Amino acid sequence: MADVDLPAETLAEPARGAGLRERRHRRTARDIRDAALQLFESQGFAGTTVDQIAREAGVSPRTFFRYCASKEDALLLDEERAEEDILQAIARLQPGEDVLAALERSVEVIMARIEEVPLHRARTVRMRRVVDGEPALVAASLREESSRNGRLVAALSQSGATDPLHASAAVMVLSATMRLATDQWVRAAETGSARLVEHFRESQDAIRSVTARQPEAQ
Repeated sequence: MADVDLPAETLAEPARGAGLRERRHRRTARDIRDAALQLFESQGFAGTTVDQIAREAGVSPRTFFRYCASKEDALLLDEERAEEDILQAIARLQPGEDVLAALERSVEVIMARIEEVPLHRARTVRMRRVVDGEPALVAASLREESSRNGRLVAALSQSGATDPLHASAAVMVLSATMRLATDQWVRAAETGSARLVEHFRESQDAIRSVTARQPEAQ
C-alpha cells in the first residue's frame, strides 16, 4: 500500500482526542473527590454512601467504581497526577545523578503547583484534615502510599539509575519527608506562616540531621 501524506489537521486529531479524554477523566476524578470531601465534612464518613457521592458528583455508581474501589478511595484520587510527575522525573534521570535530590526537586514542583492556586491549597488542607480524623481513611491513605512507593521503587530499579536497595531507601525517605512536611503544613495552615515547599525543605533538614552518622568516639 502506497504511503499517503495526510493533512496536519488529520494527524493531530488522535492527539486532540486523547487530550480531551484526559481532561474529562481529570474533571470526573476531581468531581468525585470534591463530592466525597463535601459529604465527609458535612455528614461524616460513616454517614456517607457511595450512591450519595456519585449523585453529588453527577455520575452513576458504575462510573464511580471505574475510578474508585470504595468510598475510602474517593478522597485519595490523584487528580493532580503527582505520581505521574515523579515517574517522569525518574525517566529523566541521568547516569550518576543524585536520585533522592532529583525526586525531591520533582516534589517541590508539585507542592508549588498546589500552593499557587488558593482553591487547590484550601482543598488540600481540608482533605488532609478529613483523612487524619477518620481511621478508615488513614488506613486507606497508608495503603495508597505503600502502593505508590512500590511503583516508584520499581520504576527506579528498572531505570538503572540505582540498585533496588537504594531505590527503596530513596523512596522511603522521600515518602517520610512528604508526610512530615504535609503534617506540619496542615497544622500551620490557619496562620499561613510558611509555604508547603518551605515545610518540605525543613523536613528534609530534620530527617537528614536525625539520620546523619555521628563520628565514633576514639
